[in-house]
Amino acid sequence: LGQMRKAVRDGTPDVVGVQALLQETLDTYARLSGAIGAAYGDERSLRANPAELDRHEALMSLARELRTLWGNAGAVLAPSRQADLHALERVRLRHERLVQSAIMAGGHEVAVVVLARLAIVDEMVEDENGRRLTGEVPWDLKRAYQQVAEAVCRIEGAEGRPGVPPERRRRWLRCPHGPHSSVLIG
Repeated sequence: LGQMRKAVRDGTPDVVGVQALLQETLDTYARLSGAIGAAYGDERSLRANPAELDRHEALMSLARELRTLWGNAGAVLAPSRQADLHALERVRLRHERLVQSAIMAGGHEVAVVVLARLAIVDEMVEDENGRRLTGEVPWDLKRAYQQVAEAVCRIEGAEGRPGVPPERRRRWLRCPHGPHSSVLIG
C-alpha cells in the first residue's frame, strides 16, 4: 500500500495507464475500508448486518474488485515490468494515431494486437543484442524471423537505401494476413 501511494505521489512509472490503475486501486481500497468501517463500526450497525463478513454481498463484491486491482497494480511496481511498460509506452506514443484508430475500430483487444505487432516490427530493426521483446527465437521459427527482420530492415531504408513510406508500413499491420507476404516480398 505504501509503495502504491508513493508511486502515485511521485508519478512513477510515467505511464498514464499505470498511474490510472494505481489510483483506481487506492480508491477501491479506501471505499472498501470505509464500507467495512460503516458496516461494522459500532454495535447497532453490527446487529443490522450479517454476522459473517463473507455473507455481505456488497462488501464481498468490493473485496473481489480490490483483489483483482491489487494483483495488477502490484505487478506493475516490479522494476522489470516497468522497463517493459516504458518500452511499450514509447511504441504507443510513436504510433499513437494508429493505436487510437484501432481502439475506435475494434476496442482495446484489437489495439493490444496492433500494439504488439508494432512493438515487434519496431524492434526488428534494432541490433540483435538490443532486442528485448522477442528474446530468444525458437529454432524452428528462426529462419522465418530472420527473413522478416531482413525485409523490415530493407523497408526501413537500411544501408543507405530509401525506405518504404511509414504510412504503407502501418497499413500492412492492420490485417493479420496482409503484412506477411508484403513484408517478405520487400
